[in-house]
Amino acid sequence: MSRLAGEGLIDKAGPNYLRPKLDGPTLSELYALRLIYLEAAQGLAARLKARATAASSVENLDLSAETLFARLVGRSADQTLLAAYQRCADQLAPFWAVEVEIVDDGIEDIARLAEAEGASDTGQLKVLLRRYHRRRIAAAALIVREASDPKYRTPMI
Repeated sequence: MSRLAGEGLIDKAGPNYLRPKLDGPTLSELYALRLIYLEAAQGLAARLKARATAASSVENLDLSAETLFARLVGRSADQTLLAAYQRCADQLAPFWAVEVEIVDDGIEDIARLAEAEGASDTGQLKVLLRRYHRRRIAAAALIVREASDPKYRTPMI
């Protein structure tokens, strides 16, 4: 727990460990940082000619944006980028439940991201990634406010 607190993933308050409290601008910056990591990974993956296997139907797609993003960064074959991305993803993880309620991407938007991931033209994926993150950046203050609701507070040890 001390290591996690040292990395900024949790806060230490006396003998207790808590989820860190972020404000809207900080959450907005984390979304922007994740977008930078994803764009960097996409460029590296394209240069390495790593291609995803296109799914045959929406039912076969992994429609988790977080899984899709991790896969995209993982294909960059850059361990430093992957570690930095994972730290950012860990800081954003407590907000996923709220994010889904506030930013309505719909299954179609996530499916389009997954389809663009496997396409040879990376331009569409960049456009979709930016759109996905800009919606969250714009809603960051509201996401933080909603996340402070006790129904979203996950207990820490």
